[in-house]
Amino acid sequence: MNTTSLTFTRFSAALLVFIFHFGQKTTPFDLPYISSFIRNGNIAVSYFFFLSGFVLTIAYINRHKSIHIFDFWFKRLARIYPLYLVALISYCALCILLGFSQFGIKNLLLNLFLLQSWSESTAITLNYPGWSLSVEVFFYFSFPLIFSYLKKLKIKSLVFITLLTWIISQILTYKLNIHYNPLIHFNTFLFGISTGIILVKKTESNFIKKIKGYASILFTLGIIILLSLLLFPSIISLQNHNGLFAPLYTLIITGLIYSNNIITKVFSLKWAIILGEISYGFYILQYPSLVVTKYINDKMNKALFQAEDNSFLAHFSVLLILSFLSYYLIENPVKKWVSKRSKRNTLNI
Repeated sequence: MNTTSLTFTRFSAALLVFIFHFGQKTTPFDLPYISSFIRNGNIAVSYFFFLSGFVLTIAYINRHKSIHIFDFWFKRLARIYPLYLVALISYCALCILLGFSQFGIKNLLLNLFLLQSWSESTAITLNYPGWSLSVEVFFYFSFPLIFSYLKKLKIKSLVFITLLTWIISQILTYKLNIHYNPLIHFNTFLFGISTGIILVKKTESNFIKKIKGYASILFTLGIIILLSLLLFPSIISLQNHNGLFAPLYTLIITGLIYSNNIITKVFSLKWAIILGEISYGFYILQYPSLVVTKYINDKMNKALFQAEDNSFLAHFSVLLILSFLSYYLIENPVKKWVSKRSKRNTLNI
């Protein structure tokens, strides 16, 4: 099982979200068929939720000791919150200084404590992409509480619970028109967990050996089905980013991690891994970078925004630079600090 190639898919998903937010009217994303795909780019957030459950499972399933709950929560918050906070504060500060928008204390507090996604009316306030981090925090809270139980289940029981949760979530999404609530996205996270558990438990079985032989076909099939559904939106749910495509993510990821073709080799190259590493910054800094780009544009007498394509490229460039800076100045130092802290605590024990 080679999970290295999954790192680049994080950047691909973050890039799709960025184009969904800011590039729908630019070339070539406004062309027929391509535009149909881009208009459904919010499914990339659903992919993040699936990948989160899958990666956590792979990381923790073979550990003999039970997960230390508070240590787990600390590590996960340390992973996401510093840059999240920087993105939120910088966005608010830039908006105040440059007079681009106003916001209330209630929304600020909800965003600070990552509670905004629990209400549809407050979910996408302030730094818009932050709503998904609010959902992720719920996943991180629940993971150590349910994982030990899930990995002990028989595979048939695990599959049944996962599919039942998925079906109920799709029905509720359709009936209630919910888009942001963490509970409605939990089915996607659970699908990722279950996929990881099944693949690890079956590692030495004939089942996995057969999958390895057809891995490239599985990956290609998953991509073709996904693209087909997105190109013909009349046959899919309007709430497709709420986990509707989770079974396809299982197909795609399974095919990818067991393939040994040109795609996995490209995805495993150093530059691809680096882009995957900065993907969190690329995702969470979309709106702060937009404010920065607008400011630069104003100082240049609107030179950047005279054409839609130019404004998109300018925004992309600013965001990419900020993503690299945030990774090397914030994310990586925090990651090293957490790693040292964990080692010290292990030695103390």
